[in-house]
Amino acid sequence: MPVNYFLHNNEYDSIIKGELLREENITYSTNRNIKDTVFRLLMDDEEHLLSLFNALEGTQYKEKDLIRINTLKGALFSKLQNDLSFSLGEWYLSIVEHQSTITENAPIRQLLYIARIWEQLLELKKLYRGKLLKVPTPRAYLLYNGRADFPMQKVYRLSDAFWAQESEPPMELIVTAININLDKEHPLLEKCPILKEYSIFIARIRNKMAGGKNRDIAVKETIRECIEEGILWEFLNRHGKEVYSMLFEEITYEDIIQIRVEEAVEDAVEESLQQGRLEKTKSFIQNLLQRNLSDEDICALAECDRALIDEVRNQKKG
Repeated sequence: MPVNYFLHNNEYDSIIKGELLREENITYSTNRNIKDTVFRLLMDDEEHLLSLFNALEGTQYKEKDLIRINTLKGALFSKLQNDLSFSLGEWYLSIVEHQSTITENAPIRQLLYIARIWEQLLELKKLYRGKLLKVPTPRAYLLYNGRADFPMQKVYRLSDAFWAQESEPPMELIVTAININLDKEHPLLEKCPILKEYSIFIARIRNKMAGGKNRDIAVKETIRECIEEGILWEFLNRHGKEVYSMLFEEITYEDIIQIRVEEAVEDAVEESLQQGRLEKTKSFIQNLLQRNLSDEDICALAECDRALIDEVRNQKKG
């Protein structure tokens, strides 16, 4: 069972969980890159990814178990990390970048991501067999929500970067860039409610800052408004005030993942210890039953309830 870890802050009720990146000359406490951090954590969820995939591809898959998250992260890929990648069954590999700045180099970056992820997904030894090795079809997207003027949708092609332009390029990768700002009214937002709520969340922070409020106040007010109105409600409200502090600590997304792993290990150890204590208690109860003590005396000596005594008694009969 996955473990969610959050820091505590007693001053506020709740706020978004997310990573914080170090900044030069910090003049405010919340994360300057809040959009990227919120997006990565929001979409680290199989149901949200399935909704996004169906909206992007026009499909109607129902089973979230088909989704496998394989985003590049960690020390091994320190110089090559992508915002989001996930597979749907054996058929598709989706690469999704979230950008607030315009770039024409998305196809080159995403080609590198795809190659690295294929390395992780495939049994490379099979590449040397005679039979064709099937791979998940890559689907590449860029979700843009910066402030610069950008069309509702634009297509980037890898072949545009080639020095030698040919009518039939030797290889190609198409990246579909979609403007998810609310004012562009891209149909994707209506098809994927969680993405629309995310865009509303970011737009409100941006509008408050444009009105003269600093980032901290804009974030706090937006969080409270969204919770009251049911926008990203489950995400914002799942862990109450624990979620708030994530914006005010210097902690990265990778740190969060490591903390979750460490807590999962601790939980497993504690569960084993509890199981060991339970078995010792049952053995003690069994010895007491053999001495024909009353259930009341056994409860007092073993510090247990009658249900556990009955369980041990039935096991003995069996």
